[in-house]
Amino acid sequence: MATEHVDAGAAIPYATLSIQVGKAPPVTKGLTHERIVNARAEPNNWLTYYGTYDGQRYSSLDQINKDNVGKLTPQWVFQAGSMGLHSGASTYAWEAAPIVVDGVMYVSGWDGQLWALDAANGKELWRYKHASPFDVSLCCGNVNRGVAVA
Repeated sequence: MATEHVDAGAAIPYATLSIQVGKAPPVTKGLTHERIVNARAEPNNWLTYYGTYDGQRYSSLDQINKDNVGKLTPQWVFQAGSMGLHSGASTYAWEAAPIVVDGVMYVSGWDGQLWALDAANGKELWRYKHASPFDVSLCCGNVNRGVAVA
């Protein structure tokens, strides 16, 4: 039995969703084309899907090495949760790396969700959800495709 189309409506303003009072940081302020192209010079940031345009997913940071990697412990955990209707099948997954710009981590999720987190402590700065119909046909489950900044 087919489900009739249900209009998802307009996107929900992040302020009505977030339990944290906050404001979107000016991510594009000072983020130039040159910074993105030369992202290798900023190992503290992860400005593109691969970190840099060469696609190596390599960081030159050396605080973690073979001698101390076994001593790593989680500092914070982000739990997105799941509630309400989901577009397509009820399976969903994370399939993209977060982007980190000047201490803010941008994490995309299924159904057009996006979170901005303080990368140092995991505190949610803001969240956004783009409206999507729940009866849309999805080929490969309900997954995220990542974010970009510019």
